[in-house]
Amino acid sequence: MKRSRAFPIIIVFMLTSLLLLPSKAQACRCHQLSLSEEITNADHIFIGTVVKKVAGNTMSYAFAVSTIFKGEKKDTITILTGFGGPDCGMIFETGKTYLVYSKNNQTTRCRRNGLAADHPDISGLRTRFSQNNTRIAPETEPKRRTTPAS
Repeated sequence: MKRSRAFPIIIVFMLTSLLLLPSKAQACRCHQLSLSEEITNADHIFIGTVVKKVAGNTMSYAFAVSTIFKGEKKDTITILTGFGGPDCGMIFETGKTYLVYSKNNQTTRCRRNGLAADHPDISGLRTRFSQNNTRIAPETEPKRRTTPAS
């Protein structure tokens, strides 16, 4: 049985076509920033506990803020992110406390976000922002005693 001369051409065409097709399984690609770069790029850096999550076109997470290192002082901050996977969305769990870096109220898993407990950035942030560091959580302050003027 003779092979057609078209056979090798068909094989080459099929292999080339497979290489040119877009891959459905694409991964998130990140360039991890240093702490200094992250501080420069973020407009909000805070520690907060996830109190609500809402799925829409993106994921929306509401955080009850306990500490703000950088950014506007608020009790609650809502952050938008993707769903995870190729869109690099950060997945936060309700009830857990995170250190969050965001820009324009958005973040990704490419940022230095993570669970706040034992996060390596927190001590550096406390040192860097010691004057600006604001605790939002209510704290009881001792009442000052006033002495009557004599």
